[in-house]
Amino acid sequence: MLALVDHNYKILAVDVGSYGTEGDAGTFAKSPLGNNLSKAIKFPPPGPLPGTQTLLPYVILEDEAFKLTTTLMRPYPHNKAKADTDKAIYNYRHCLARRTRENAFGILCQYFRIFFTPIAVDPTVLIVLGACIVYNFLRDERSSSSCDETPSDVMDLPRNIQPLPRRKGNADFEAYNVRNQFRKYYCSREGQVAWQFAHVERVK
Repeated sequence: MLALVDHNYKILAVDVGSYGTEGDAGTFAKSPLGNNLSKAIKFPPPGPLPGTQTLLPYVILEDEAFKLTTTLMRPYPHNKAKADTDKAIYNYRHCLARRTRENAFGILCQYFRIFFTPIAVDPTVLIVLGACIVYNFLRDERSSSSCDETPSDVMDLPRNIQPLPRRKGNADFEAYNVRNQFRKYYCSREGQVAWQFAHVERVK
């Protein structure tokens, strides 16, 4: 199962049925999730980073196995981050944000404990998709009961799951520039968090 998750732990898109040995990047490359991502999702226009006038696009966060694009950010290679504190800080902040996806899978498993064991049922794909759809309704219910306000600046994305139509090509200059702008922001007075420098120095 490969899924795109938002900041509220909701599943926006999912691909089910690939072999685990293919890895996330391999599954993504040949699935509808990897096809024309920027066309399949209506991203909002670039917005300013908090406390600055720097305009940057909304992006999806992934790991090093994925290609870097203007809509898909991946961390800096480990060897470069180890030698550059600013890049290490970017990777740390990138990783913190990606925990939302891992937490979403954990919540899904808590809702449907069938995922703690091998599913000896056919077709398994329908069970997983059905669980994802019900999970989103449960997340909607939880959100509406705990908060009366809806952010107006979030992405214009579907309320439930859709298959996302494949993007090709290597990272270009603009993609590198977007990531570098995020890196500079995380290391600036406006974008830093108090503990990031100590954390990076501790793990080096």
